[in-house]
Amino acid sequence: MRSTSHRIVGAAFGAQGTLIALGVSLVALVLALPATAAPVTEWDSSTVAVPGLIIPIGGAGQVNGNFVVADDPVSGAQIALRANRRFSPVPLPIAGNVYSIEPGESAPGLPLWNYDVHIDLRGTGFSFDDFVISLVTDVANHSTPNLQGTLESALALPSGVLSNVVLFQTSQNPGFFASGIDPFQPGTYNFRLDLTPRAGSQATALSVAMAVNVVPTPSALSGGAFLFLWLSLANRRRPLRSA
Repeated sequence: MRSTSHRIVGAAFGAQGTLIALGVSLVALVLALPATAAPVTEWDSSTVAVPGLIIPIGGAGQVNGNFVVADDPVSGAQIALRANRRFSPVPLPIAGNVYSIEPGESAPGLPLWNYDVHIDLRGTGFSFDDFVISLVTDVANHSTPNLQGTLESALALPSGVLSNVVLFQTSQNPGFFASGIDPFQPGTYNFRLDLTPRAGSQATALSVAMAVNVVPTPSALSGGAFLFLWLSLANRRRPLRSA
């Protein structure tokens, strides 16, 4: 079940989506910093929200792991993306930074999967104020060129009030925000999260990308079809008898 904080953050993600036109190559999205699936520093339902500092995942039954992660080895900053099956603790198959799942609905109009976003700047000496944080995706109405500004605008907060945020997490469904996505249509969806240091900041840029490949699962042959195929192969292999 999605928490109140999820709904607030969700509204923020959709608030400026229709105004954003980012011409990003889908190939570049997939190739940007692939990584091995791994857990993040913290992804837990019990993490306590702290206004202006900590915006955790919340909800219930959260499971860490299977993220595509980018770490700054100097400061310790970490960002990550993940695709996961809604309402299930079972991780999706992943190869490099590409997740796979079958088409289908988890609710009317909503695909079976969510995408998760994780930004952890705790202990680094940096915060939102040091970066321009952007999420770029080819899912309509889900990109945002400035996460802090988008959140502040959606929540009717004064500009800069979220400058000190050091942990941000959210989980969104690609069917939100009137994206027009068809849950039953196969396809590939690309995501990239960028932290770009603001002028004067000593922070290091970070970027992480993933793709979600929605493909039908191979249908098993029915018993009759399998028997027909077996008999056909047997007849082909049977040696001809001389007259």
